[in-house]
Amino acid sequence: ISSFGNATTIAESPLDAAVLYVGTDDGNLQVTRDGGETWTNVVERVPDLPSGTYVSRVVALHHEAGRVYASFDGHTNDDFAAYVYVSEDYGRRWRRITEGLPDWSVNSVAEHPADPDLLFVGSEIGVHVTMDRGRRWAQMANLPTVPVDDIIVHPRDDDLVLGTHGRSVWILDDLAPLRAVNDELLAQPLHLFRPGDAVVRNLTSWEPRPAGAFAGTNPERGAVIRYWLGREVAVTTMAQAETDGDDGAGQARRTDRDGDDEPTITVTFLDADGEIVRELEGPGRRGLHQVVWDLRTDPPYEPPREQGGGFFRGSRGVRVLPGTYTVQLEAGGATAAEELEVAWDPRVEVTRTELEARWDAARSVYELVGPLYLANQRSDTLTRQLADMKKLLRGRDDVPEDLRTNVDSLEARVDTLDDELGDVNRDVRRLYFRIEGTSRRPTEDPRALSAARRTGHPAGPGRAGRSADAAGRSLAVGDQHRARCKLKSARRRWIAWC
Repeated sequence: ISSFGNATTIAESPLDAAVLYVGTDDGNLQVTRDGGETWTNVVERVPDLPSGTYVSRVVALHHEAGRVYASFDGHTNDDFAAYVYVSEDYGRRWRRITEGLPDWSVNSVAEHPADPDLLFVGSEIGVHVTMDRGRRWAQMANLPTVPVDDIIVHPRDDDLVLGTHGRSVWILDDLAPLRAVNDELLAQPLHLFRPGDAVVRNLTSWEPRPAGAFAGTNPERGAVIRYWLGREVAVTTMAQAETDGDDGAGQARRTDRDGDDEPTITVTFLDADGEIVRELEGPGRRGLHQVVWDLRTDPPYEPPREQGGGFFRGSRGVRVLPGTYTVQLEAGGATAAEELEVAWDPRVEVTRTELEARWDAARSVYELVGPLYLANQRSDTLTRQLADMKKLLRGRDDVPEDLRTNVDSLEARVDTLDDELGDVNRDVRRLYFRIEGTSRRPTEDPRALSAARRTGHPAGPGRAGRSADAAGRSLAVGDQHRARCKLKSARRRWIAWC
């Protein structure tokens, strides 16, 4: 360790390049207002600060030329108190702003470049925030207990970026709600923040990563909806919902990992015609929350929890068209609404007509997914019942032989129909993936083209080949109705057996 004083932090005023501040590890806090020609040590003017305390951070402000923040770290002297100060006159007078901060060393300070009242402090145990320029501080939740050594506010994305000691980089997306919070807003039972514009993207490139490569978690894609609940929504049982009707209480509920009922609210998305496109659940407890809409319609079916998503990549709906949507929030009798603009990926050159043709093609397949899933479920049920019946009959001498024959015959017929249903499922699934995997108008024969691309020649003459060729021909854009009739016919015949 050097026995000489070392500069530990430096800040240039964003409003005046001639104003610089420098802090050192032996407790000096220097300021110059003439570009470094002359310096003044102002640390003696900082009240209640032990001599020689390490200067951890100095921050020149974006909003006032003379305003500056400074933090100090005394842990090497067995002093873990929080030392954070502000000066409004280039360091002539200082005021301590630590009300609500714990007794832990402060490592970093950051001001929001667009909001002078919003400040962040990083300490040995996490991050604290103030929305009134240091009068009151509150700890930010959902972070590990870890030293935060650096903080920046991203100037373009308005994200809070934290550099920690040993726990990587953490990012809080979009500080707009924090900038909007005030005492008046917190007194409201419900507030819906205006959502930012959302973009429908089609990301289909997969890049392999070498073994051991680190990859962080990206933000969820879609429209981010944030809201404030001033009070917790009462948990409503199904019996109460049927009795009470829609008089404010009919909120859904969900069960957490401990089996306890969790209150929820309803977030509804409507298109320009007022038709419901999607409904989602959001947390119903008091506080700031967010819900992310993936810019898709409702899934065609809801699989049981134990099954997960499975078919159709987790039972996803169709990507919506660009346009203006309305977000409606209902919580405990209070309602709120905001407009949401949805745009298509600007990197893709596509016309509205092509997008509508793509939407129509995807919807025509989407409408078959639910019935096909139901047929699959009934198929599994019937197969299990027949297997159980055969177990009961096995080894029994008092069972008529024609009963065994009928069971075997029925099982064979169910297997045949199950194979046919499997072919239909595969054709529908592949077509759906082809349409959803592109941002343009569907080709005249997407199924046949995809088969030819994989094999280099048309599908073979066998049963699977005939099925693929027939599906490819019938899935032409100009013949969507005939394709639907074909698939529905197979579905009806199977459901009749179930």
